[in-house]
Amino acid sequence: MTSESLIFTAFMLGIISACSLPLGTISSAFWRPGDRTTAFLMAFGGGALLAALTIDLVAATVQKGYFAPLGIGCVLGGVLFVVLNEVVNDYGGFVRKASTTFFHLNRPNFRRTLRIFSSIRKVDVLQGLPNADYRALAASMVSRTYAKGALIYRAGDPTEELYIIDAGMVELLDARQDGAVCERLDCHDVFGWLDYLTGAPAVAHALAATDVTVWVIPRGAFFALVPNSSILLQKVHTALRGEAVLDYLQEYHAMTSEQSQTWTDQAVKTLLKRGSFSEAVFVEREDDEFIEIADRLERFTLFNDLPRDELEEIAGHLIYKSHPAGTTLYHKGYRSDRMYFIARGEVCLIDPAVTTRARETRHVHSTFGSLAFLTGSRHTTTAMTTTDTEVWVLRKRDLDEVLADTPILAAKLKQYLTSAEVPEY
Repeated sequence: MTSESLIFTAFMLGIISACSLPLGTISSAFWRPGDRTTAFLMAFGGGALLAALTIDLVAATVQKGYFAPLGIGCVLGGVLFVVLNEVVNDYGGFVRKASTTFFHLNRPNFRRTLRIFSSIRKVDVLQGLPNADYRALAASMVSRTYAKGALIYRAGDPTEELYIIDAGMVELLDARQDGAVCERLDCHDVFGWLDYLTGAPAVAHALAATDVTVWVIPRGAFFALVPNSSILLQKVHTALRGEAVLDYLQEYHAMTSEQSQTWTDQAVKTLLKRGSFSEAVFVEREDDEFIEIADRLERFTLFNDLPRDELEEIAGHLIYKSHPAGTTLYHKGYRSDRMYFIARGEVCLIDPAVTTRARETRHVHSTFGSLAFLTGSRHTTTAMTTTDTEVWVLRKRDLDEVLADTPILAAKLKQYLTSAEVPEY
């Protein structure tokens, strides 16, 4: 082979090799391989690169008939590398690379997730999933602890999370029967599942009957995983087609048989088409009405003179609830996690320990529970509705989200918390 032909051959081989980069970029627009496939391709590419670098050594050895010793040496070298690599990682060497750091830090979370899901009861959808799905769920799960007597959530609250009991006991209280206990749940039980699946507001109060620890799966994280997992997609599809969903919507959300069946059919259709579906029952907000009266709220001036976009942000996080006369909204001594704005009706604030103290009454467009809420302290009175009453509720978790997008409100709140009224309270 002449020098010219050798140069031309090398040039053409280089061009062909270089084509792999744009071809790989183009293919990524049509194909997104999973973690396992990506790992296989990277290992294959790494092996090809090593073979190219060592071809002179390997070719000469094979040509002389030493293939068996060469193969045995490669296998033993690979095993030795894997063993020593694990030893180094176990003694802290995993921090040398981002990939090994991520793997070792998340391995306990994955094992914990498998333990949790292998022992849960009552929800078949979460059992028998691929390890990749459990790893994705493990990344979003958080642990929370509630003291005895704490309300985990209340009836009518948006369903944003699923709860798995890790330790302790939880009681579900029927809001339709004056808070009577309708179910007691123990370790490894799941609660709030049908609310979670359908996206409907919670139908019961969840009370920590003892000191309790729960694992929480955000609804957004769960349903983001559904379209990427064929097994989970099928399990959710089967759950939506179950009789339990129809009975739940009819019993707790006053849907007719036709309405619940229509929603289920539409939910399944959009699930299979887009991997998601709309909620069966939407949380009431009445945000337009709140925006109109925000400047006129009594005993609360933080919302005065806020720009329209900030009021819309606040109103979009409020929950609109109706309570019959005689409903206790909170008790004295309980830690505050929400504040109230009266849309219609009347609320009486009572101190059960001081019978001689005059009762305070809050009327339409008045605020109550705000000081305990904003300072994170306990209520100094008990709040009870004296007529059929409708209120807007702002939860602590929602306030934290609101403040991130409302700089004027955040500045006013900071100034308010340093005013004389708060230390006096």
